[in-house]
Amino acid sequence: MEYEKVNIDKIDKFNNEKAVSKYQLLMKMYNRNNDESLKEKALEIRNKIVEQNIPLIFDLANTKGYSLQMPLSDLLDIGAIALINATNEYKPEYKTKFSSYAGILILNMMSTEISEWYGEGKESWGRAIRQYNAIAIKEFGDKSLSLDPAIMNYIIGIMLEEGTIKESSVVELKMRLLSMNKTTSEEIENIEMDSEVDINKIVFIKTHKDKLFKTLTDYEKDVVEYICGFKDGYPHLVKEVAEMYGVKHQVISQEYKRALVKMRKSIN
Repeated sequence: MEYEKVNIDKIDKFNNEKAVSKYQLLMKMYNRNNDESLKEKALEIRNKIVEQNIPLIFDLANTKGYSLQMPLSDLLDIGAIALINATNEYKPEYKTKFSSYAGILILNMMSTEISEWYGEGKESWGRAIRQYNAIAIKEFGDKSLSLDPAIMNYIIGIMLEEGTIKESSVVELKMRLLSMNKTTSEEIENIEMDSEVDINKIVFIKTHKDKLFKTLTDYEKDVVEYICGFKDGYPHLVKEVAEMYGVKHQVISQEYKRALVKMRKSIN
């Protein structure tokens, strides 16, 4: 899917700065008064800010070539999280447009995510996946069939013969290919978080919470605590947490997965 290059000045005609100031003011009032109506108004404004700046996400992804390395749906989730963080952290004294400030956070988060996803060091998952797709197109004229188990084994067999990947990397490559397969919004909405968060994982995180949480942002900590039940003693589904924050299910799911990756790395 192609997206036209965005004129950043047009985005700022929405007046991001005023909207952000109003959002932050309402959240401060909510934190003092605990008035849910104030929080609802604040989240409506924040969601509007994210919605108005979505073109910025695609523009940056295409400009940097990130859209060639990761599905746009994933980049949109990453960008939305970065925009939420920017809305919480932006200050007028920065003396820069909100879109410029948010753009830096978006690019940093995309760069980090792609680095974590494709791996570092000797194995380049980005190159392996592009090679896989190239073979699929060459052999079958279309990569849409490339996730069929038999075809997948055939293509990976070619890659092993060519030395593109090692035998020890086959399972990991299959997992990455399958996880990049687009899931419909209906399927995503029906995902139950209970199957992803088992009791052993919750106990482990709770036991080592002080160490594991050092690598997380405040937002990531809150998401993990809600999902694992540390906040109120009741594990919440991703959909429930998304409703609390007034964002889409995919945003919280992405945030939770990112937090797990960070915690897992902190153990090693």
